[in-house]
Amino acid sequence: MPSLVEFMKQYHLDFISQVLVDPAYRLTAGEILTTQIPLRDENNAISRGITAPAVFSLARGVMIDAPVGASAPDDLKLEQESKFLQSSHESWASGDPKALTTGITEYQAGRDVKGPIPVGSEVDYAPAANTHIPLISMTRIIGLGSSAFASNQFVEMLGNKELAVSLINEMAGDEMLISSRERLNKAETAAFYISDQQARRLLMLGTVVMPGILFLIATSVFTRRRFFA
Repeated sequence: MPSLVEFMKQYHLDFISQVLVDPAYRLTAGEILTTQIPLRDENNAISRGITAPAVFSLARGVMIDAPVGASAPDDLKLEQESKFLQSSHESWASGDPKALTTGITEYQAGRDVKGPIPVGSEVDYAPAANTHIPLISMTRIIGLGSSAFASNQFVEMLGNKELAVSLINEMAGDEMLISSRERLNKAETAAFYISDQQARRLLMLGTVVMPGILFLIATSVFTRRRFFA
């Protein structure tokens, strides 16, 4: 929705057109445009209550393009900001038009934006004439780079349901629900998902490292018996 994107720019949230690519954190055997979001801000109430990474598909970056103190419409002043969800350091935002149709792309300097890429950003505004007001009284705007995380297809994956609940509770200003959810999450066990990077490490461990260790043990036993028996 171009008109909404332009409107949000007035409040210093810039939804970039490039799509997020993170091969290291894609789900095992999945395509590179559906990825885990590994970096979370523990100081933000929305992301603090999440016990597992969110999973975003076809995500766009949500950049904050102004510093604290910047002005906005309606005589508002930016009091604080947070990039509470970000992709990994190995990720990038791809401007390759073929990425969406083929799911295959490589990083290209000048065209793409190197990660981490913020995909969950918050800006909080106070009236310029009265900036010393509590957070709950501020004008709060939250931008997410994908809405698909809350769809039927993705909501049960890893931390997506927790993100949706935390987002609603925080924006409703219900601190009791937020704290209750955080305590509940500590006792819950997330479904078992591994990234493509983790799968490669497990494969290396099972096919190279463990056999190598067993070979060294067998060689040591053989040598000991052969020459020191």
